[in-house]
Amino acid sequence: MNKQQWLHLKGWHAYLTPHKNQLISGIVLQVVSTISILIIPSLLGYVSVAFINPLSTSAFNATEIFLIIILLLFIRGLFQFLGSSLLGTVHEKVIIDLQTSLYDHAQRLPLAWFNERKHGDLMAIINRDTSHLAGFIAGSLPALIPTIFLFLAVMFMMVRIDLLLGFLVVLLLPIFYLISKLVARQLRTSSEKLVQNYGQAVAIADENLNRVSDIKAFNRESYETGRFKEMMEKVLSHSCLLYTSPSPR
Repeated sequence: MNKQQWLHLKGWHAYLTPHKNQLISGIVLQVVSTISILIIPSLLGYVSVAFINPLSTSAFNATEIFLIIILLLFIRGLFQFLGSSLLGTVHEKVIIDLQTSLYDHAQRLPLAWFNERKHGDLMAIINRDTSHLAGFIAGSLPALIPTIFLFLAVMFMMVRIDLLLGFLVVLLLPIFYLISKLVARQLRTSSEKLVQNYGQAVAIADENLNRVSDIKAFNRESYETGRFKEMMEKVLSHSCLLYTSPSPR
């Protein structure tokens, strides 16, 4: 991790610290939900063995196992819902904090900065980019803990089942990581174009709403609608490319 990445991490941590209680509670609930779903395959295996050889499993009968599985599914759904609700609340609060900080920072910039940039670009950053950044800070980052826990647990179960298969999966991880990095680099251009096109669309809407009387006077409603639609279609194409990519967001 280089110095710039470390500074970014410290900045993200500053936005999460005020909401650490909700954040930690949400992560704990997600981990418990993950644990409950990991137990189910073992119980299903127990039931399978019980059907094949009833004498080998005398501790529980099949009915008890199925009731436990239903209970675990209920626990998983409940804890998943509560964890998602808490993390969703943190996400919305981080959006507000980011937008407020960005707006405050923008007001302190010199007039020359505003003269060199379009108004729509700044509005796009405040409205859209802060939402995506908050999704990463309050969504993707906290989700790493349950995901890592799930990965380690699954790897442990795979190694117990077949040692060779487990090590094979571990050896393939660097390949998947490299592929993800290559795809992420290619998508960086699309991300920049997405911000640019969305800023242009906001600028078109802002400009036209400020001079709507002139547009009506020259009967240019259809033309301006076409301009806005064309720009939003570009935004849609870049958004679809980003959201359908296999790279981590």
